[in-house]
Amino acid sequence: MPAPQTYQFKNLVQSDGSVLSPAFVTVQQGRFTRVASTAETTPITDYKNATALPGFTNAHCHLELTALGPLPEQRFVPWIIELVRQKHKLANNNMQAGIIKGCRELLRSGVVRVFDHISPETPATVFENLPLKVRGFVEILGSHKERSLKSWQQGKEFCASAPLPSHLTLHSGHTVHPDVKNAFIKEQNRLLSIHLAECESENELVQTQQGEFAEFILKTNPEITKAELSNGSSALQILWEQNAFSNSLIVHGNHLSDNDIKLIAKHKDLCVVHCPNSYAFFDHGGFDFERLQQEGIPVALGTDGLVSNTELNMLGEIQSFLKTHPKTDLATLMPMITLNAAKALGLADEGDVKESYKADLVLMHNTENLEPLQLLKQKNQVDQVMLNGQWVI
Repeated sequence: MPAPQTYQFKNLVQSDGSVLSPAFVTVQQGRFTRVASTAETTPITDYKNATALPGFTNAHCHLELTALGPLPEQRFVPWIIELVRQKHKLANNNMQAGIIKGCRELLRSGVVRVFDHISPETPATVFENLPLKVRGFVEILGSHKERSLKSWQQGKEFCASAPLPSHLTLHSGHTVHPDVKNAFIKEQNRLLSIHLAECESENELVQTQQGEFAEFILKTNPEITKAELSNGSSALQILWEQNAFSNSLIVHGNHLSDNDIKLIAKHKDLCVVHCPNSYAFFDHGGFDFERLQQEGIPVALGTDGLVSNTELNMLGEIQSFLKTHPKTDLATLMPMITLNAAKALGLADEGDVKESYKADLVLMHNTENLEPLQLLKQKNQVDQVMLNGQWVI
């Protein structure tokens, strides 16, 4: 068994926002074995001018689209059309190069784990040998029934051969044929990560079967009637009535209704994922962080894909969020970038610096003795990253 290694830091910010100063962290076999404010007799590596934090979690991304972005189109439905067109031309080797590039960019901004949405037709082999931890959510997608069924089968094949932890899910509640959506939920029992209430046009589709999104789906799939599009108060409400949620990430949630929020608040294992720069890219409007906070609903941050962003940088997302919500304190922010999404999915030993947790750390040199929140506001990249007990940057 390898000998334990102890590190000393100026301070350690934990996932609840508490700060340990000074901090001594011992690592052995990829896990934290001791976290304390006093040293033991083991050899100590001195980082006493640095602030340490748990490795960041990017709660939503589309890594396979990195090579395509950012796209110039910022109107949502025309953007979807352009994205589909560009993706059909993307070669697998370029996709793989983009995935690796995206992972490296995220790693430099302190991300150690990514919850990534993946197209089922993507070769699973392109996800081999990545420089950080990726958990895949393989999207069933296609408004045509045959396309939806094919996507489902491809998703099963992907998960069976994937070199990373992978789960089947729906892309959203309205981009899969209704019959296939219902059969999938019945078989799968839960949706672990799903796009919901992203734009106002989505709500219009569900409530009135009108609007830009409805027109787009009807045009691309004439076999669906307006009555089959959706008929309810919200996409979340429809899925809720099918008992589709448990340990789930609700991605975006920009236009959740009062009733949606009340339903989410009833569960303790759901988390809303907000992507600040993608939200600004489309000028979606509507995201009510303060209301979610009042209801005790966990929120996590993600980057989304580079096709709807200008960079894959978690520090950039943090800074954008803090500009929009300047009263956010460290105790509120830290679980959003470390623990909330992992906890919602039931991952019990990731996202914090505690004994027996996986040893993932972010290090920021702090010779100016800045408060941790100020440090996060100023840094564009981190100085060192520990992944499973090993320094990778």
